[in-house]
Amino acid sequence: MTPTKLDYPVDRHGLIRRDLTVEAGFSDHDLAHSVKTKQLIRLTSGVYRARIDVDPKDRTAVAEAQIEAFRLKSLAIATGRDHGGNTALSHTSAAIVHGLSLLKPELELVHLTNGEIGGGRARKNSLLHAGDLPPGDVVKVNGVWITSLARTAADVAQLAPAHDPLAFSQAMTVFDAALRAGVDRDELAAQLDRRRRRGTRVAKAALPWADRRAESVGESWGRAQMIQRGLPAPELQVEYHIGGKTHRVDGDWERRLVWEFDGRGKYQRYLAEGEAPADAYWREKKREDALRSLGVFVVRTYWDLMERGQAVDPIERALFQLGLC
Repeated sequence: MTPTKLDYPVDRHGLIRRDLTVEAGFSDHDLAHSVKTKQLIRLTSGVYRARIDVDPKDRTAVAEAQIEAFRLKSLAIATGRDHGGNTALSHTSAAIVHGLSLLKPELELVHLTNGEIGGGRARKNSLLHAGDLPPGDVVKVNGVWITSLARTAADVAQLAPAHDPLAFSQAMTVFDAALRAGVDRDELAAQLDRRRRRGTRVAKAALPWADRRAESVGESWGRAQMIQRGLPAPELQVEYHIGGKTHRVDGDWERRLVWEFDGRGKYQRYLAEGEAPADAYWREKKREDALRSLGVFVVRTYWDLMERGQAVDPIERALFQLGLC
């Protein structure tokens, strides 16, 4: 993910602001030309970002670029002239700034909360939520007020309506991420108890299943689908010691069944030095062979299978075959 090389000055958030460019000797014509040639993307009045170039075939890189673009858009709007007073970035926008992993986030509208009982409204690029902002619920990050990690996770977990098929998975994913970031489970529960919203019931159902050991959105979504199917949840990040090597697996049931989630870029983006994707694939195959040598059954799931709702089927069959459920 490489921002287009430009000579415009950027602020501490990575934003290009008209006042800074003028001070550096650039003109409005320069900015307009850069927008016309798509080197710059206008985010809000007087605020821009550089175009982000990625390989369109690398779906992980594309997703990361979309997240970064939304982060910059959120910060541009939050620091704009129209949002002062007690307003803070919140919901999905705050989650992205905090670095929380999310499942299929909506990245169009920037979310803010006004700290008041009423006054919420939608604009072209933003959604202003009405809601109180107690002192413990807001923090300043690089000079920008945003909701705290716990408040943010609770807000995101309650965004989707209960009938949304992704609501439970999205809630569990953000709770996993919040726990990884050091938030206490009781703090998340207290946030949910303080407010009644359309998504509170689903969020409360997801919270007990959240686990800081989940290391990716795929692991969170996979577990959520298992739980919704009524299957026992796996123990996460279990270690096997075989032939002097330690193999850590994504999920495990009683050391008889192992679950591995193969993400989109597993064999392309996370290679050891000097490795090709084929080397990584071969290394993973030998690791799986070592597990099978102990009599362990290994099931792999993939993002595309989860998209189609078919990832849990082989896990369910293996659990029943092994008498584990």
